[in-house]
Amino acid sequence: MSCLIWNAHGVSSQSKVNHIKTLVFQQRVNLLVILEPKLPTARLHNFAWKLGFPSYLHGEDKNQYIWILWKTEIDVQCLNIFEQAITVSITTLSKPPFTASFVYASCSQRSRKDLWAHLSAMNEVISDPWFMGGDFNATLDVSEKKGGLNDVTRLHDFQNFVIQSGLLDAGFIGNPFTWSNNQHGTNRVWSQLDRVLVNSTF
Repeated sequence: MSCLIWNAHGVSSQSKVNHIKTLVFQQRVNLLVILEPKLPTARLHNFAWKLGFPSYLHGEDKNQYIWILWKTEIDVQCLNIFEQAITVSITTLSKPPFTASFVYASCSQRSRKDLWAHLSAMNEVISDPWFMGGDFNATLDVSEKKGGLNDVTRLHDFQNFVIQSGLLDAGFIGNPFTWSNNQHGTNRVWSQLDRVLVNSTF
């Protein structure tokens, strides 16, 4: 299975759709997760059709920031919809079912604490291999931010959730910073806000 999770910051332009289509083809993606589509959910059917994905789901009125699309060789069943995450069960032709949570965390520290509590509760009942990926809007270490001030409380909240849940960072290849404020000079800030976490059985 090949999964692409992308914080697209809007998918209304044809150029953005074409770019996603190219990535899907090149990486043979059969599970696509779009964060922050900035489109009404009524447009999801046409968006999925353009990209060749016959099946899809979204968070209905509870979560309009995460779209999940998949092809026929996998099966996806929705387990839980939360304001900042959608959790599903995934079955492929060659592997047993596993659980996935796709995250688009709030900019509010208080709201993120609700997210950590929600995912911690999910961790108590999930026995399958489990991975979660997306935009967590928080860093795990001071080295994951360049420029600006480090919010130690924000960092510790995320660290505590990961450690207490027994999760591991899956690592990455490429630019260590996934977000920038696009300012210039000394005002520029880079952070690693996007990642994949897995439990010990994944």
